[in-house]
Amino acid sequence: MLSAVHLAEILTDRFGVPISGEAADDSEGKRGTFRPIDIPPTQGFSVEILIGWRTVEAQFVSGTYAAQLLGSMGNASPDQRAAFGAFVRSAINDGARVTFRVNDHDVDPFEPSKWPGDWRSLALAMTKGPTVIDGTSPTALDALALTWSSRLLGTVLALVPLEPVEPESEGESEGGGQQILVTRYERSQINRAACIEIHGARCKVCRFDFALVYGVIGEGFIEVHHIEPVSGIAPGTIVDPAKDLAPVCPNCHAMLHRRKPPYTIEELRAMLREAPARTIATQGIDTGH
Repeated sequence: MLSAVHLAEILTDRFGVPISGEAADDSEGKRGTFRPIDIPPTQGFSVEILIGWRTVEAQFVSGTYAAQLLGSMGNASPDQRAAFGAFVRSAINDGARVTFRVNDHDVDPFEPSKWPGDWRSLALAMTKGPTVIDGTSPTALDALALTWSSRLLGTVLALVPLEPVEPESEGESEGGGQQILVTRYERSQINRAACIEIHGARCKVCRFDFALVYGVIGEGFIEVHHIEPVSGIAPGTIVDPAKDLAPVCPNCHAMLHRRKPPYTIEELRAMLREAPARTIATQGIDTGH
């Protein structure tokens, strides 16, 4: 059985949104269900993942009374749609088939200008297979579940309004009427997750990987650098996580900002290439030769 509670904790940390997780095994394979805690189930959504013999599938499941949620997703901003596209592209690049149907019609995820404005239904899924799956390794199964649940959760959260909305009444209303209950979250957290999804959690400058050095506690840890300084971004500018953000370790991040405007990734890489000779000359480091 998948370690759904642990995976939910990782997803919570990754997206900055409290996530719950449940797991079950059946004749088709191992299942996991993840949903935001702060949205009533009937008005929100869940991400369900199934790991079969040679196939893994993650799909979006909307609540019974999720009309307001779907309507909000249909009115997502260009910035949100760019993040959505980043997660989808990552899945396709990893060999997945992506289903994206709005109001029972296939929609191109990379042509947001052609999306319908009034969303009444949404079918969103990522399927990869046939593929080799090590069903004997709980660690490998959890890693697979985390990868695909994170990708699909990211595509959905990219379009969900993550601004505070005051409820009209307490409790859960079964017919609509009540506003979506979502705590204030940082939109930048979704862009950060999209950046890591695209580029990985290895530093773009020095290639340091916290997971390789620190193990579990370093899994997914990295900072994200704005190629264009935040202070210089004009209001309304669409941030593309693939082009405008880069994962960097804290050391390299600090060094990038030692100048205004910051050094580029390429400039800092060049400094690192020169560093061994410079360090040996000034500190007398024994290279063993």
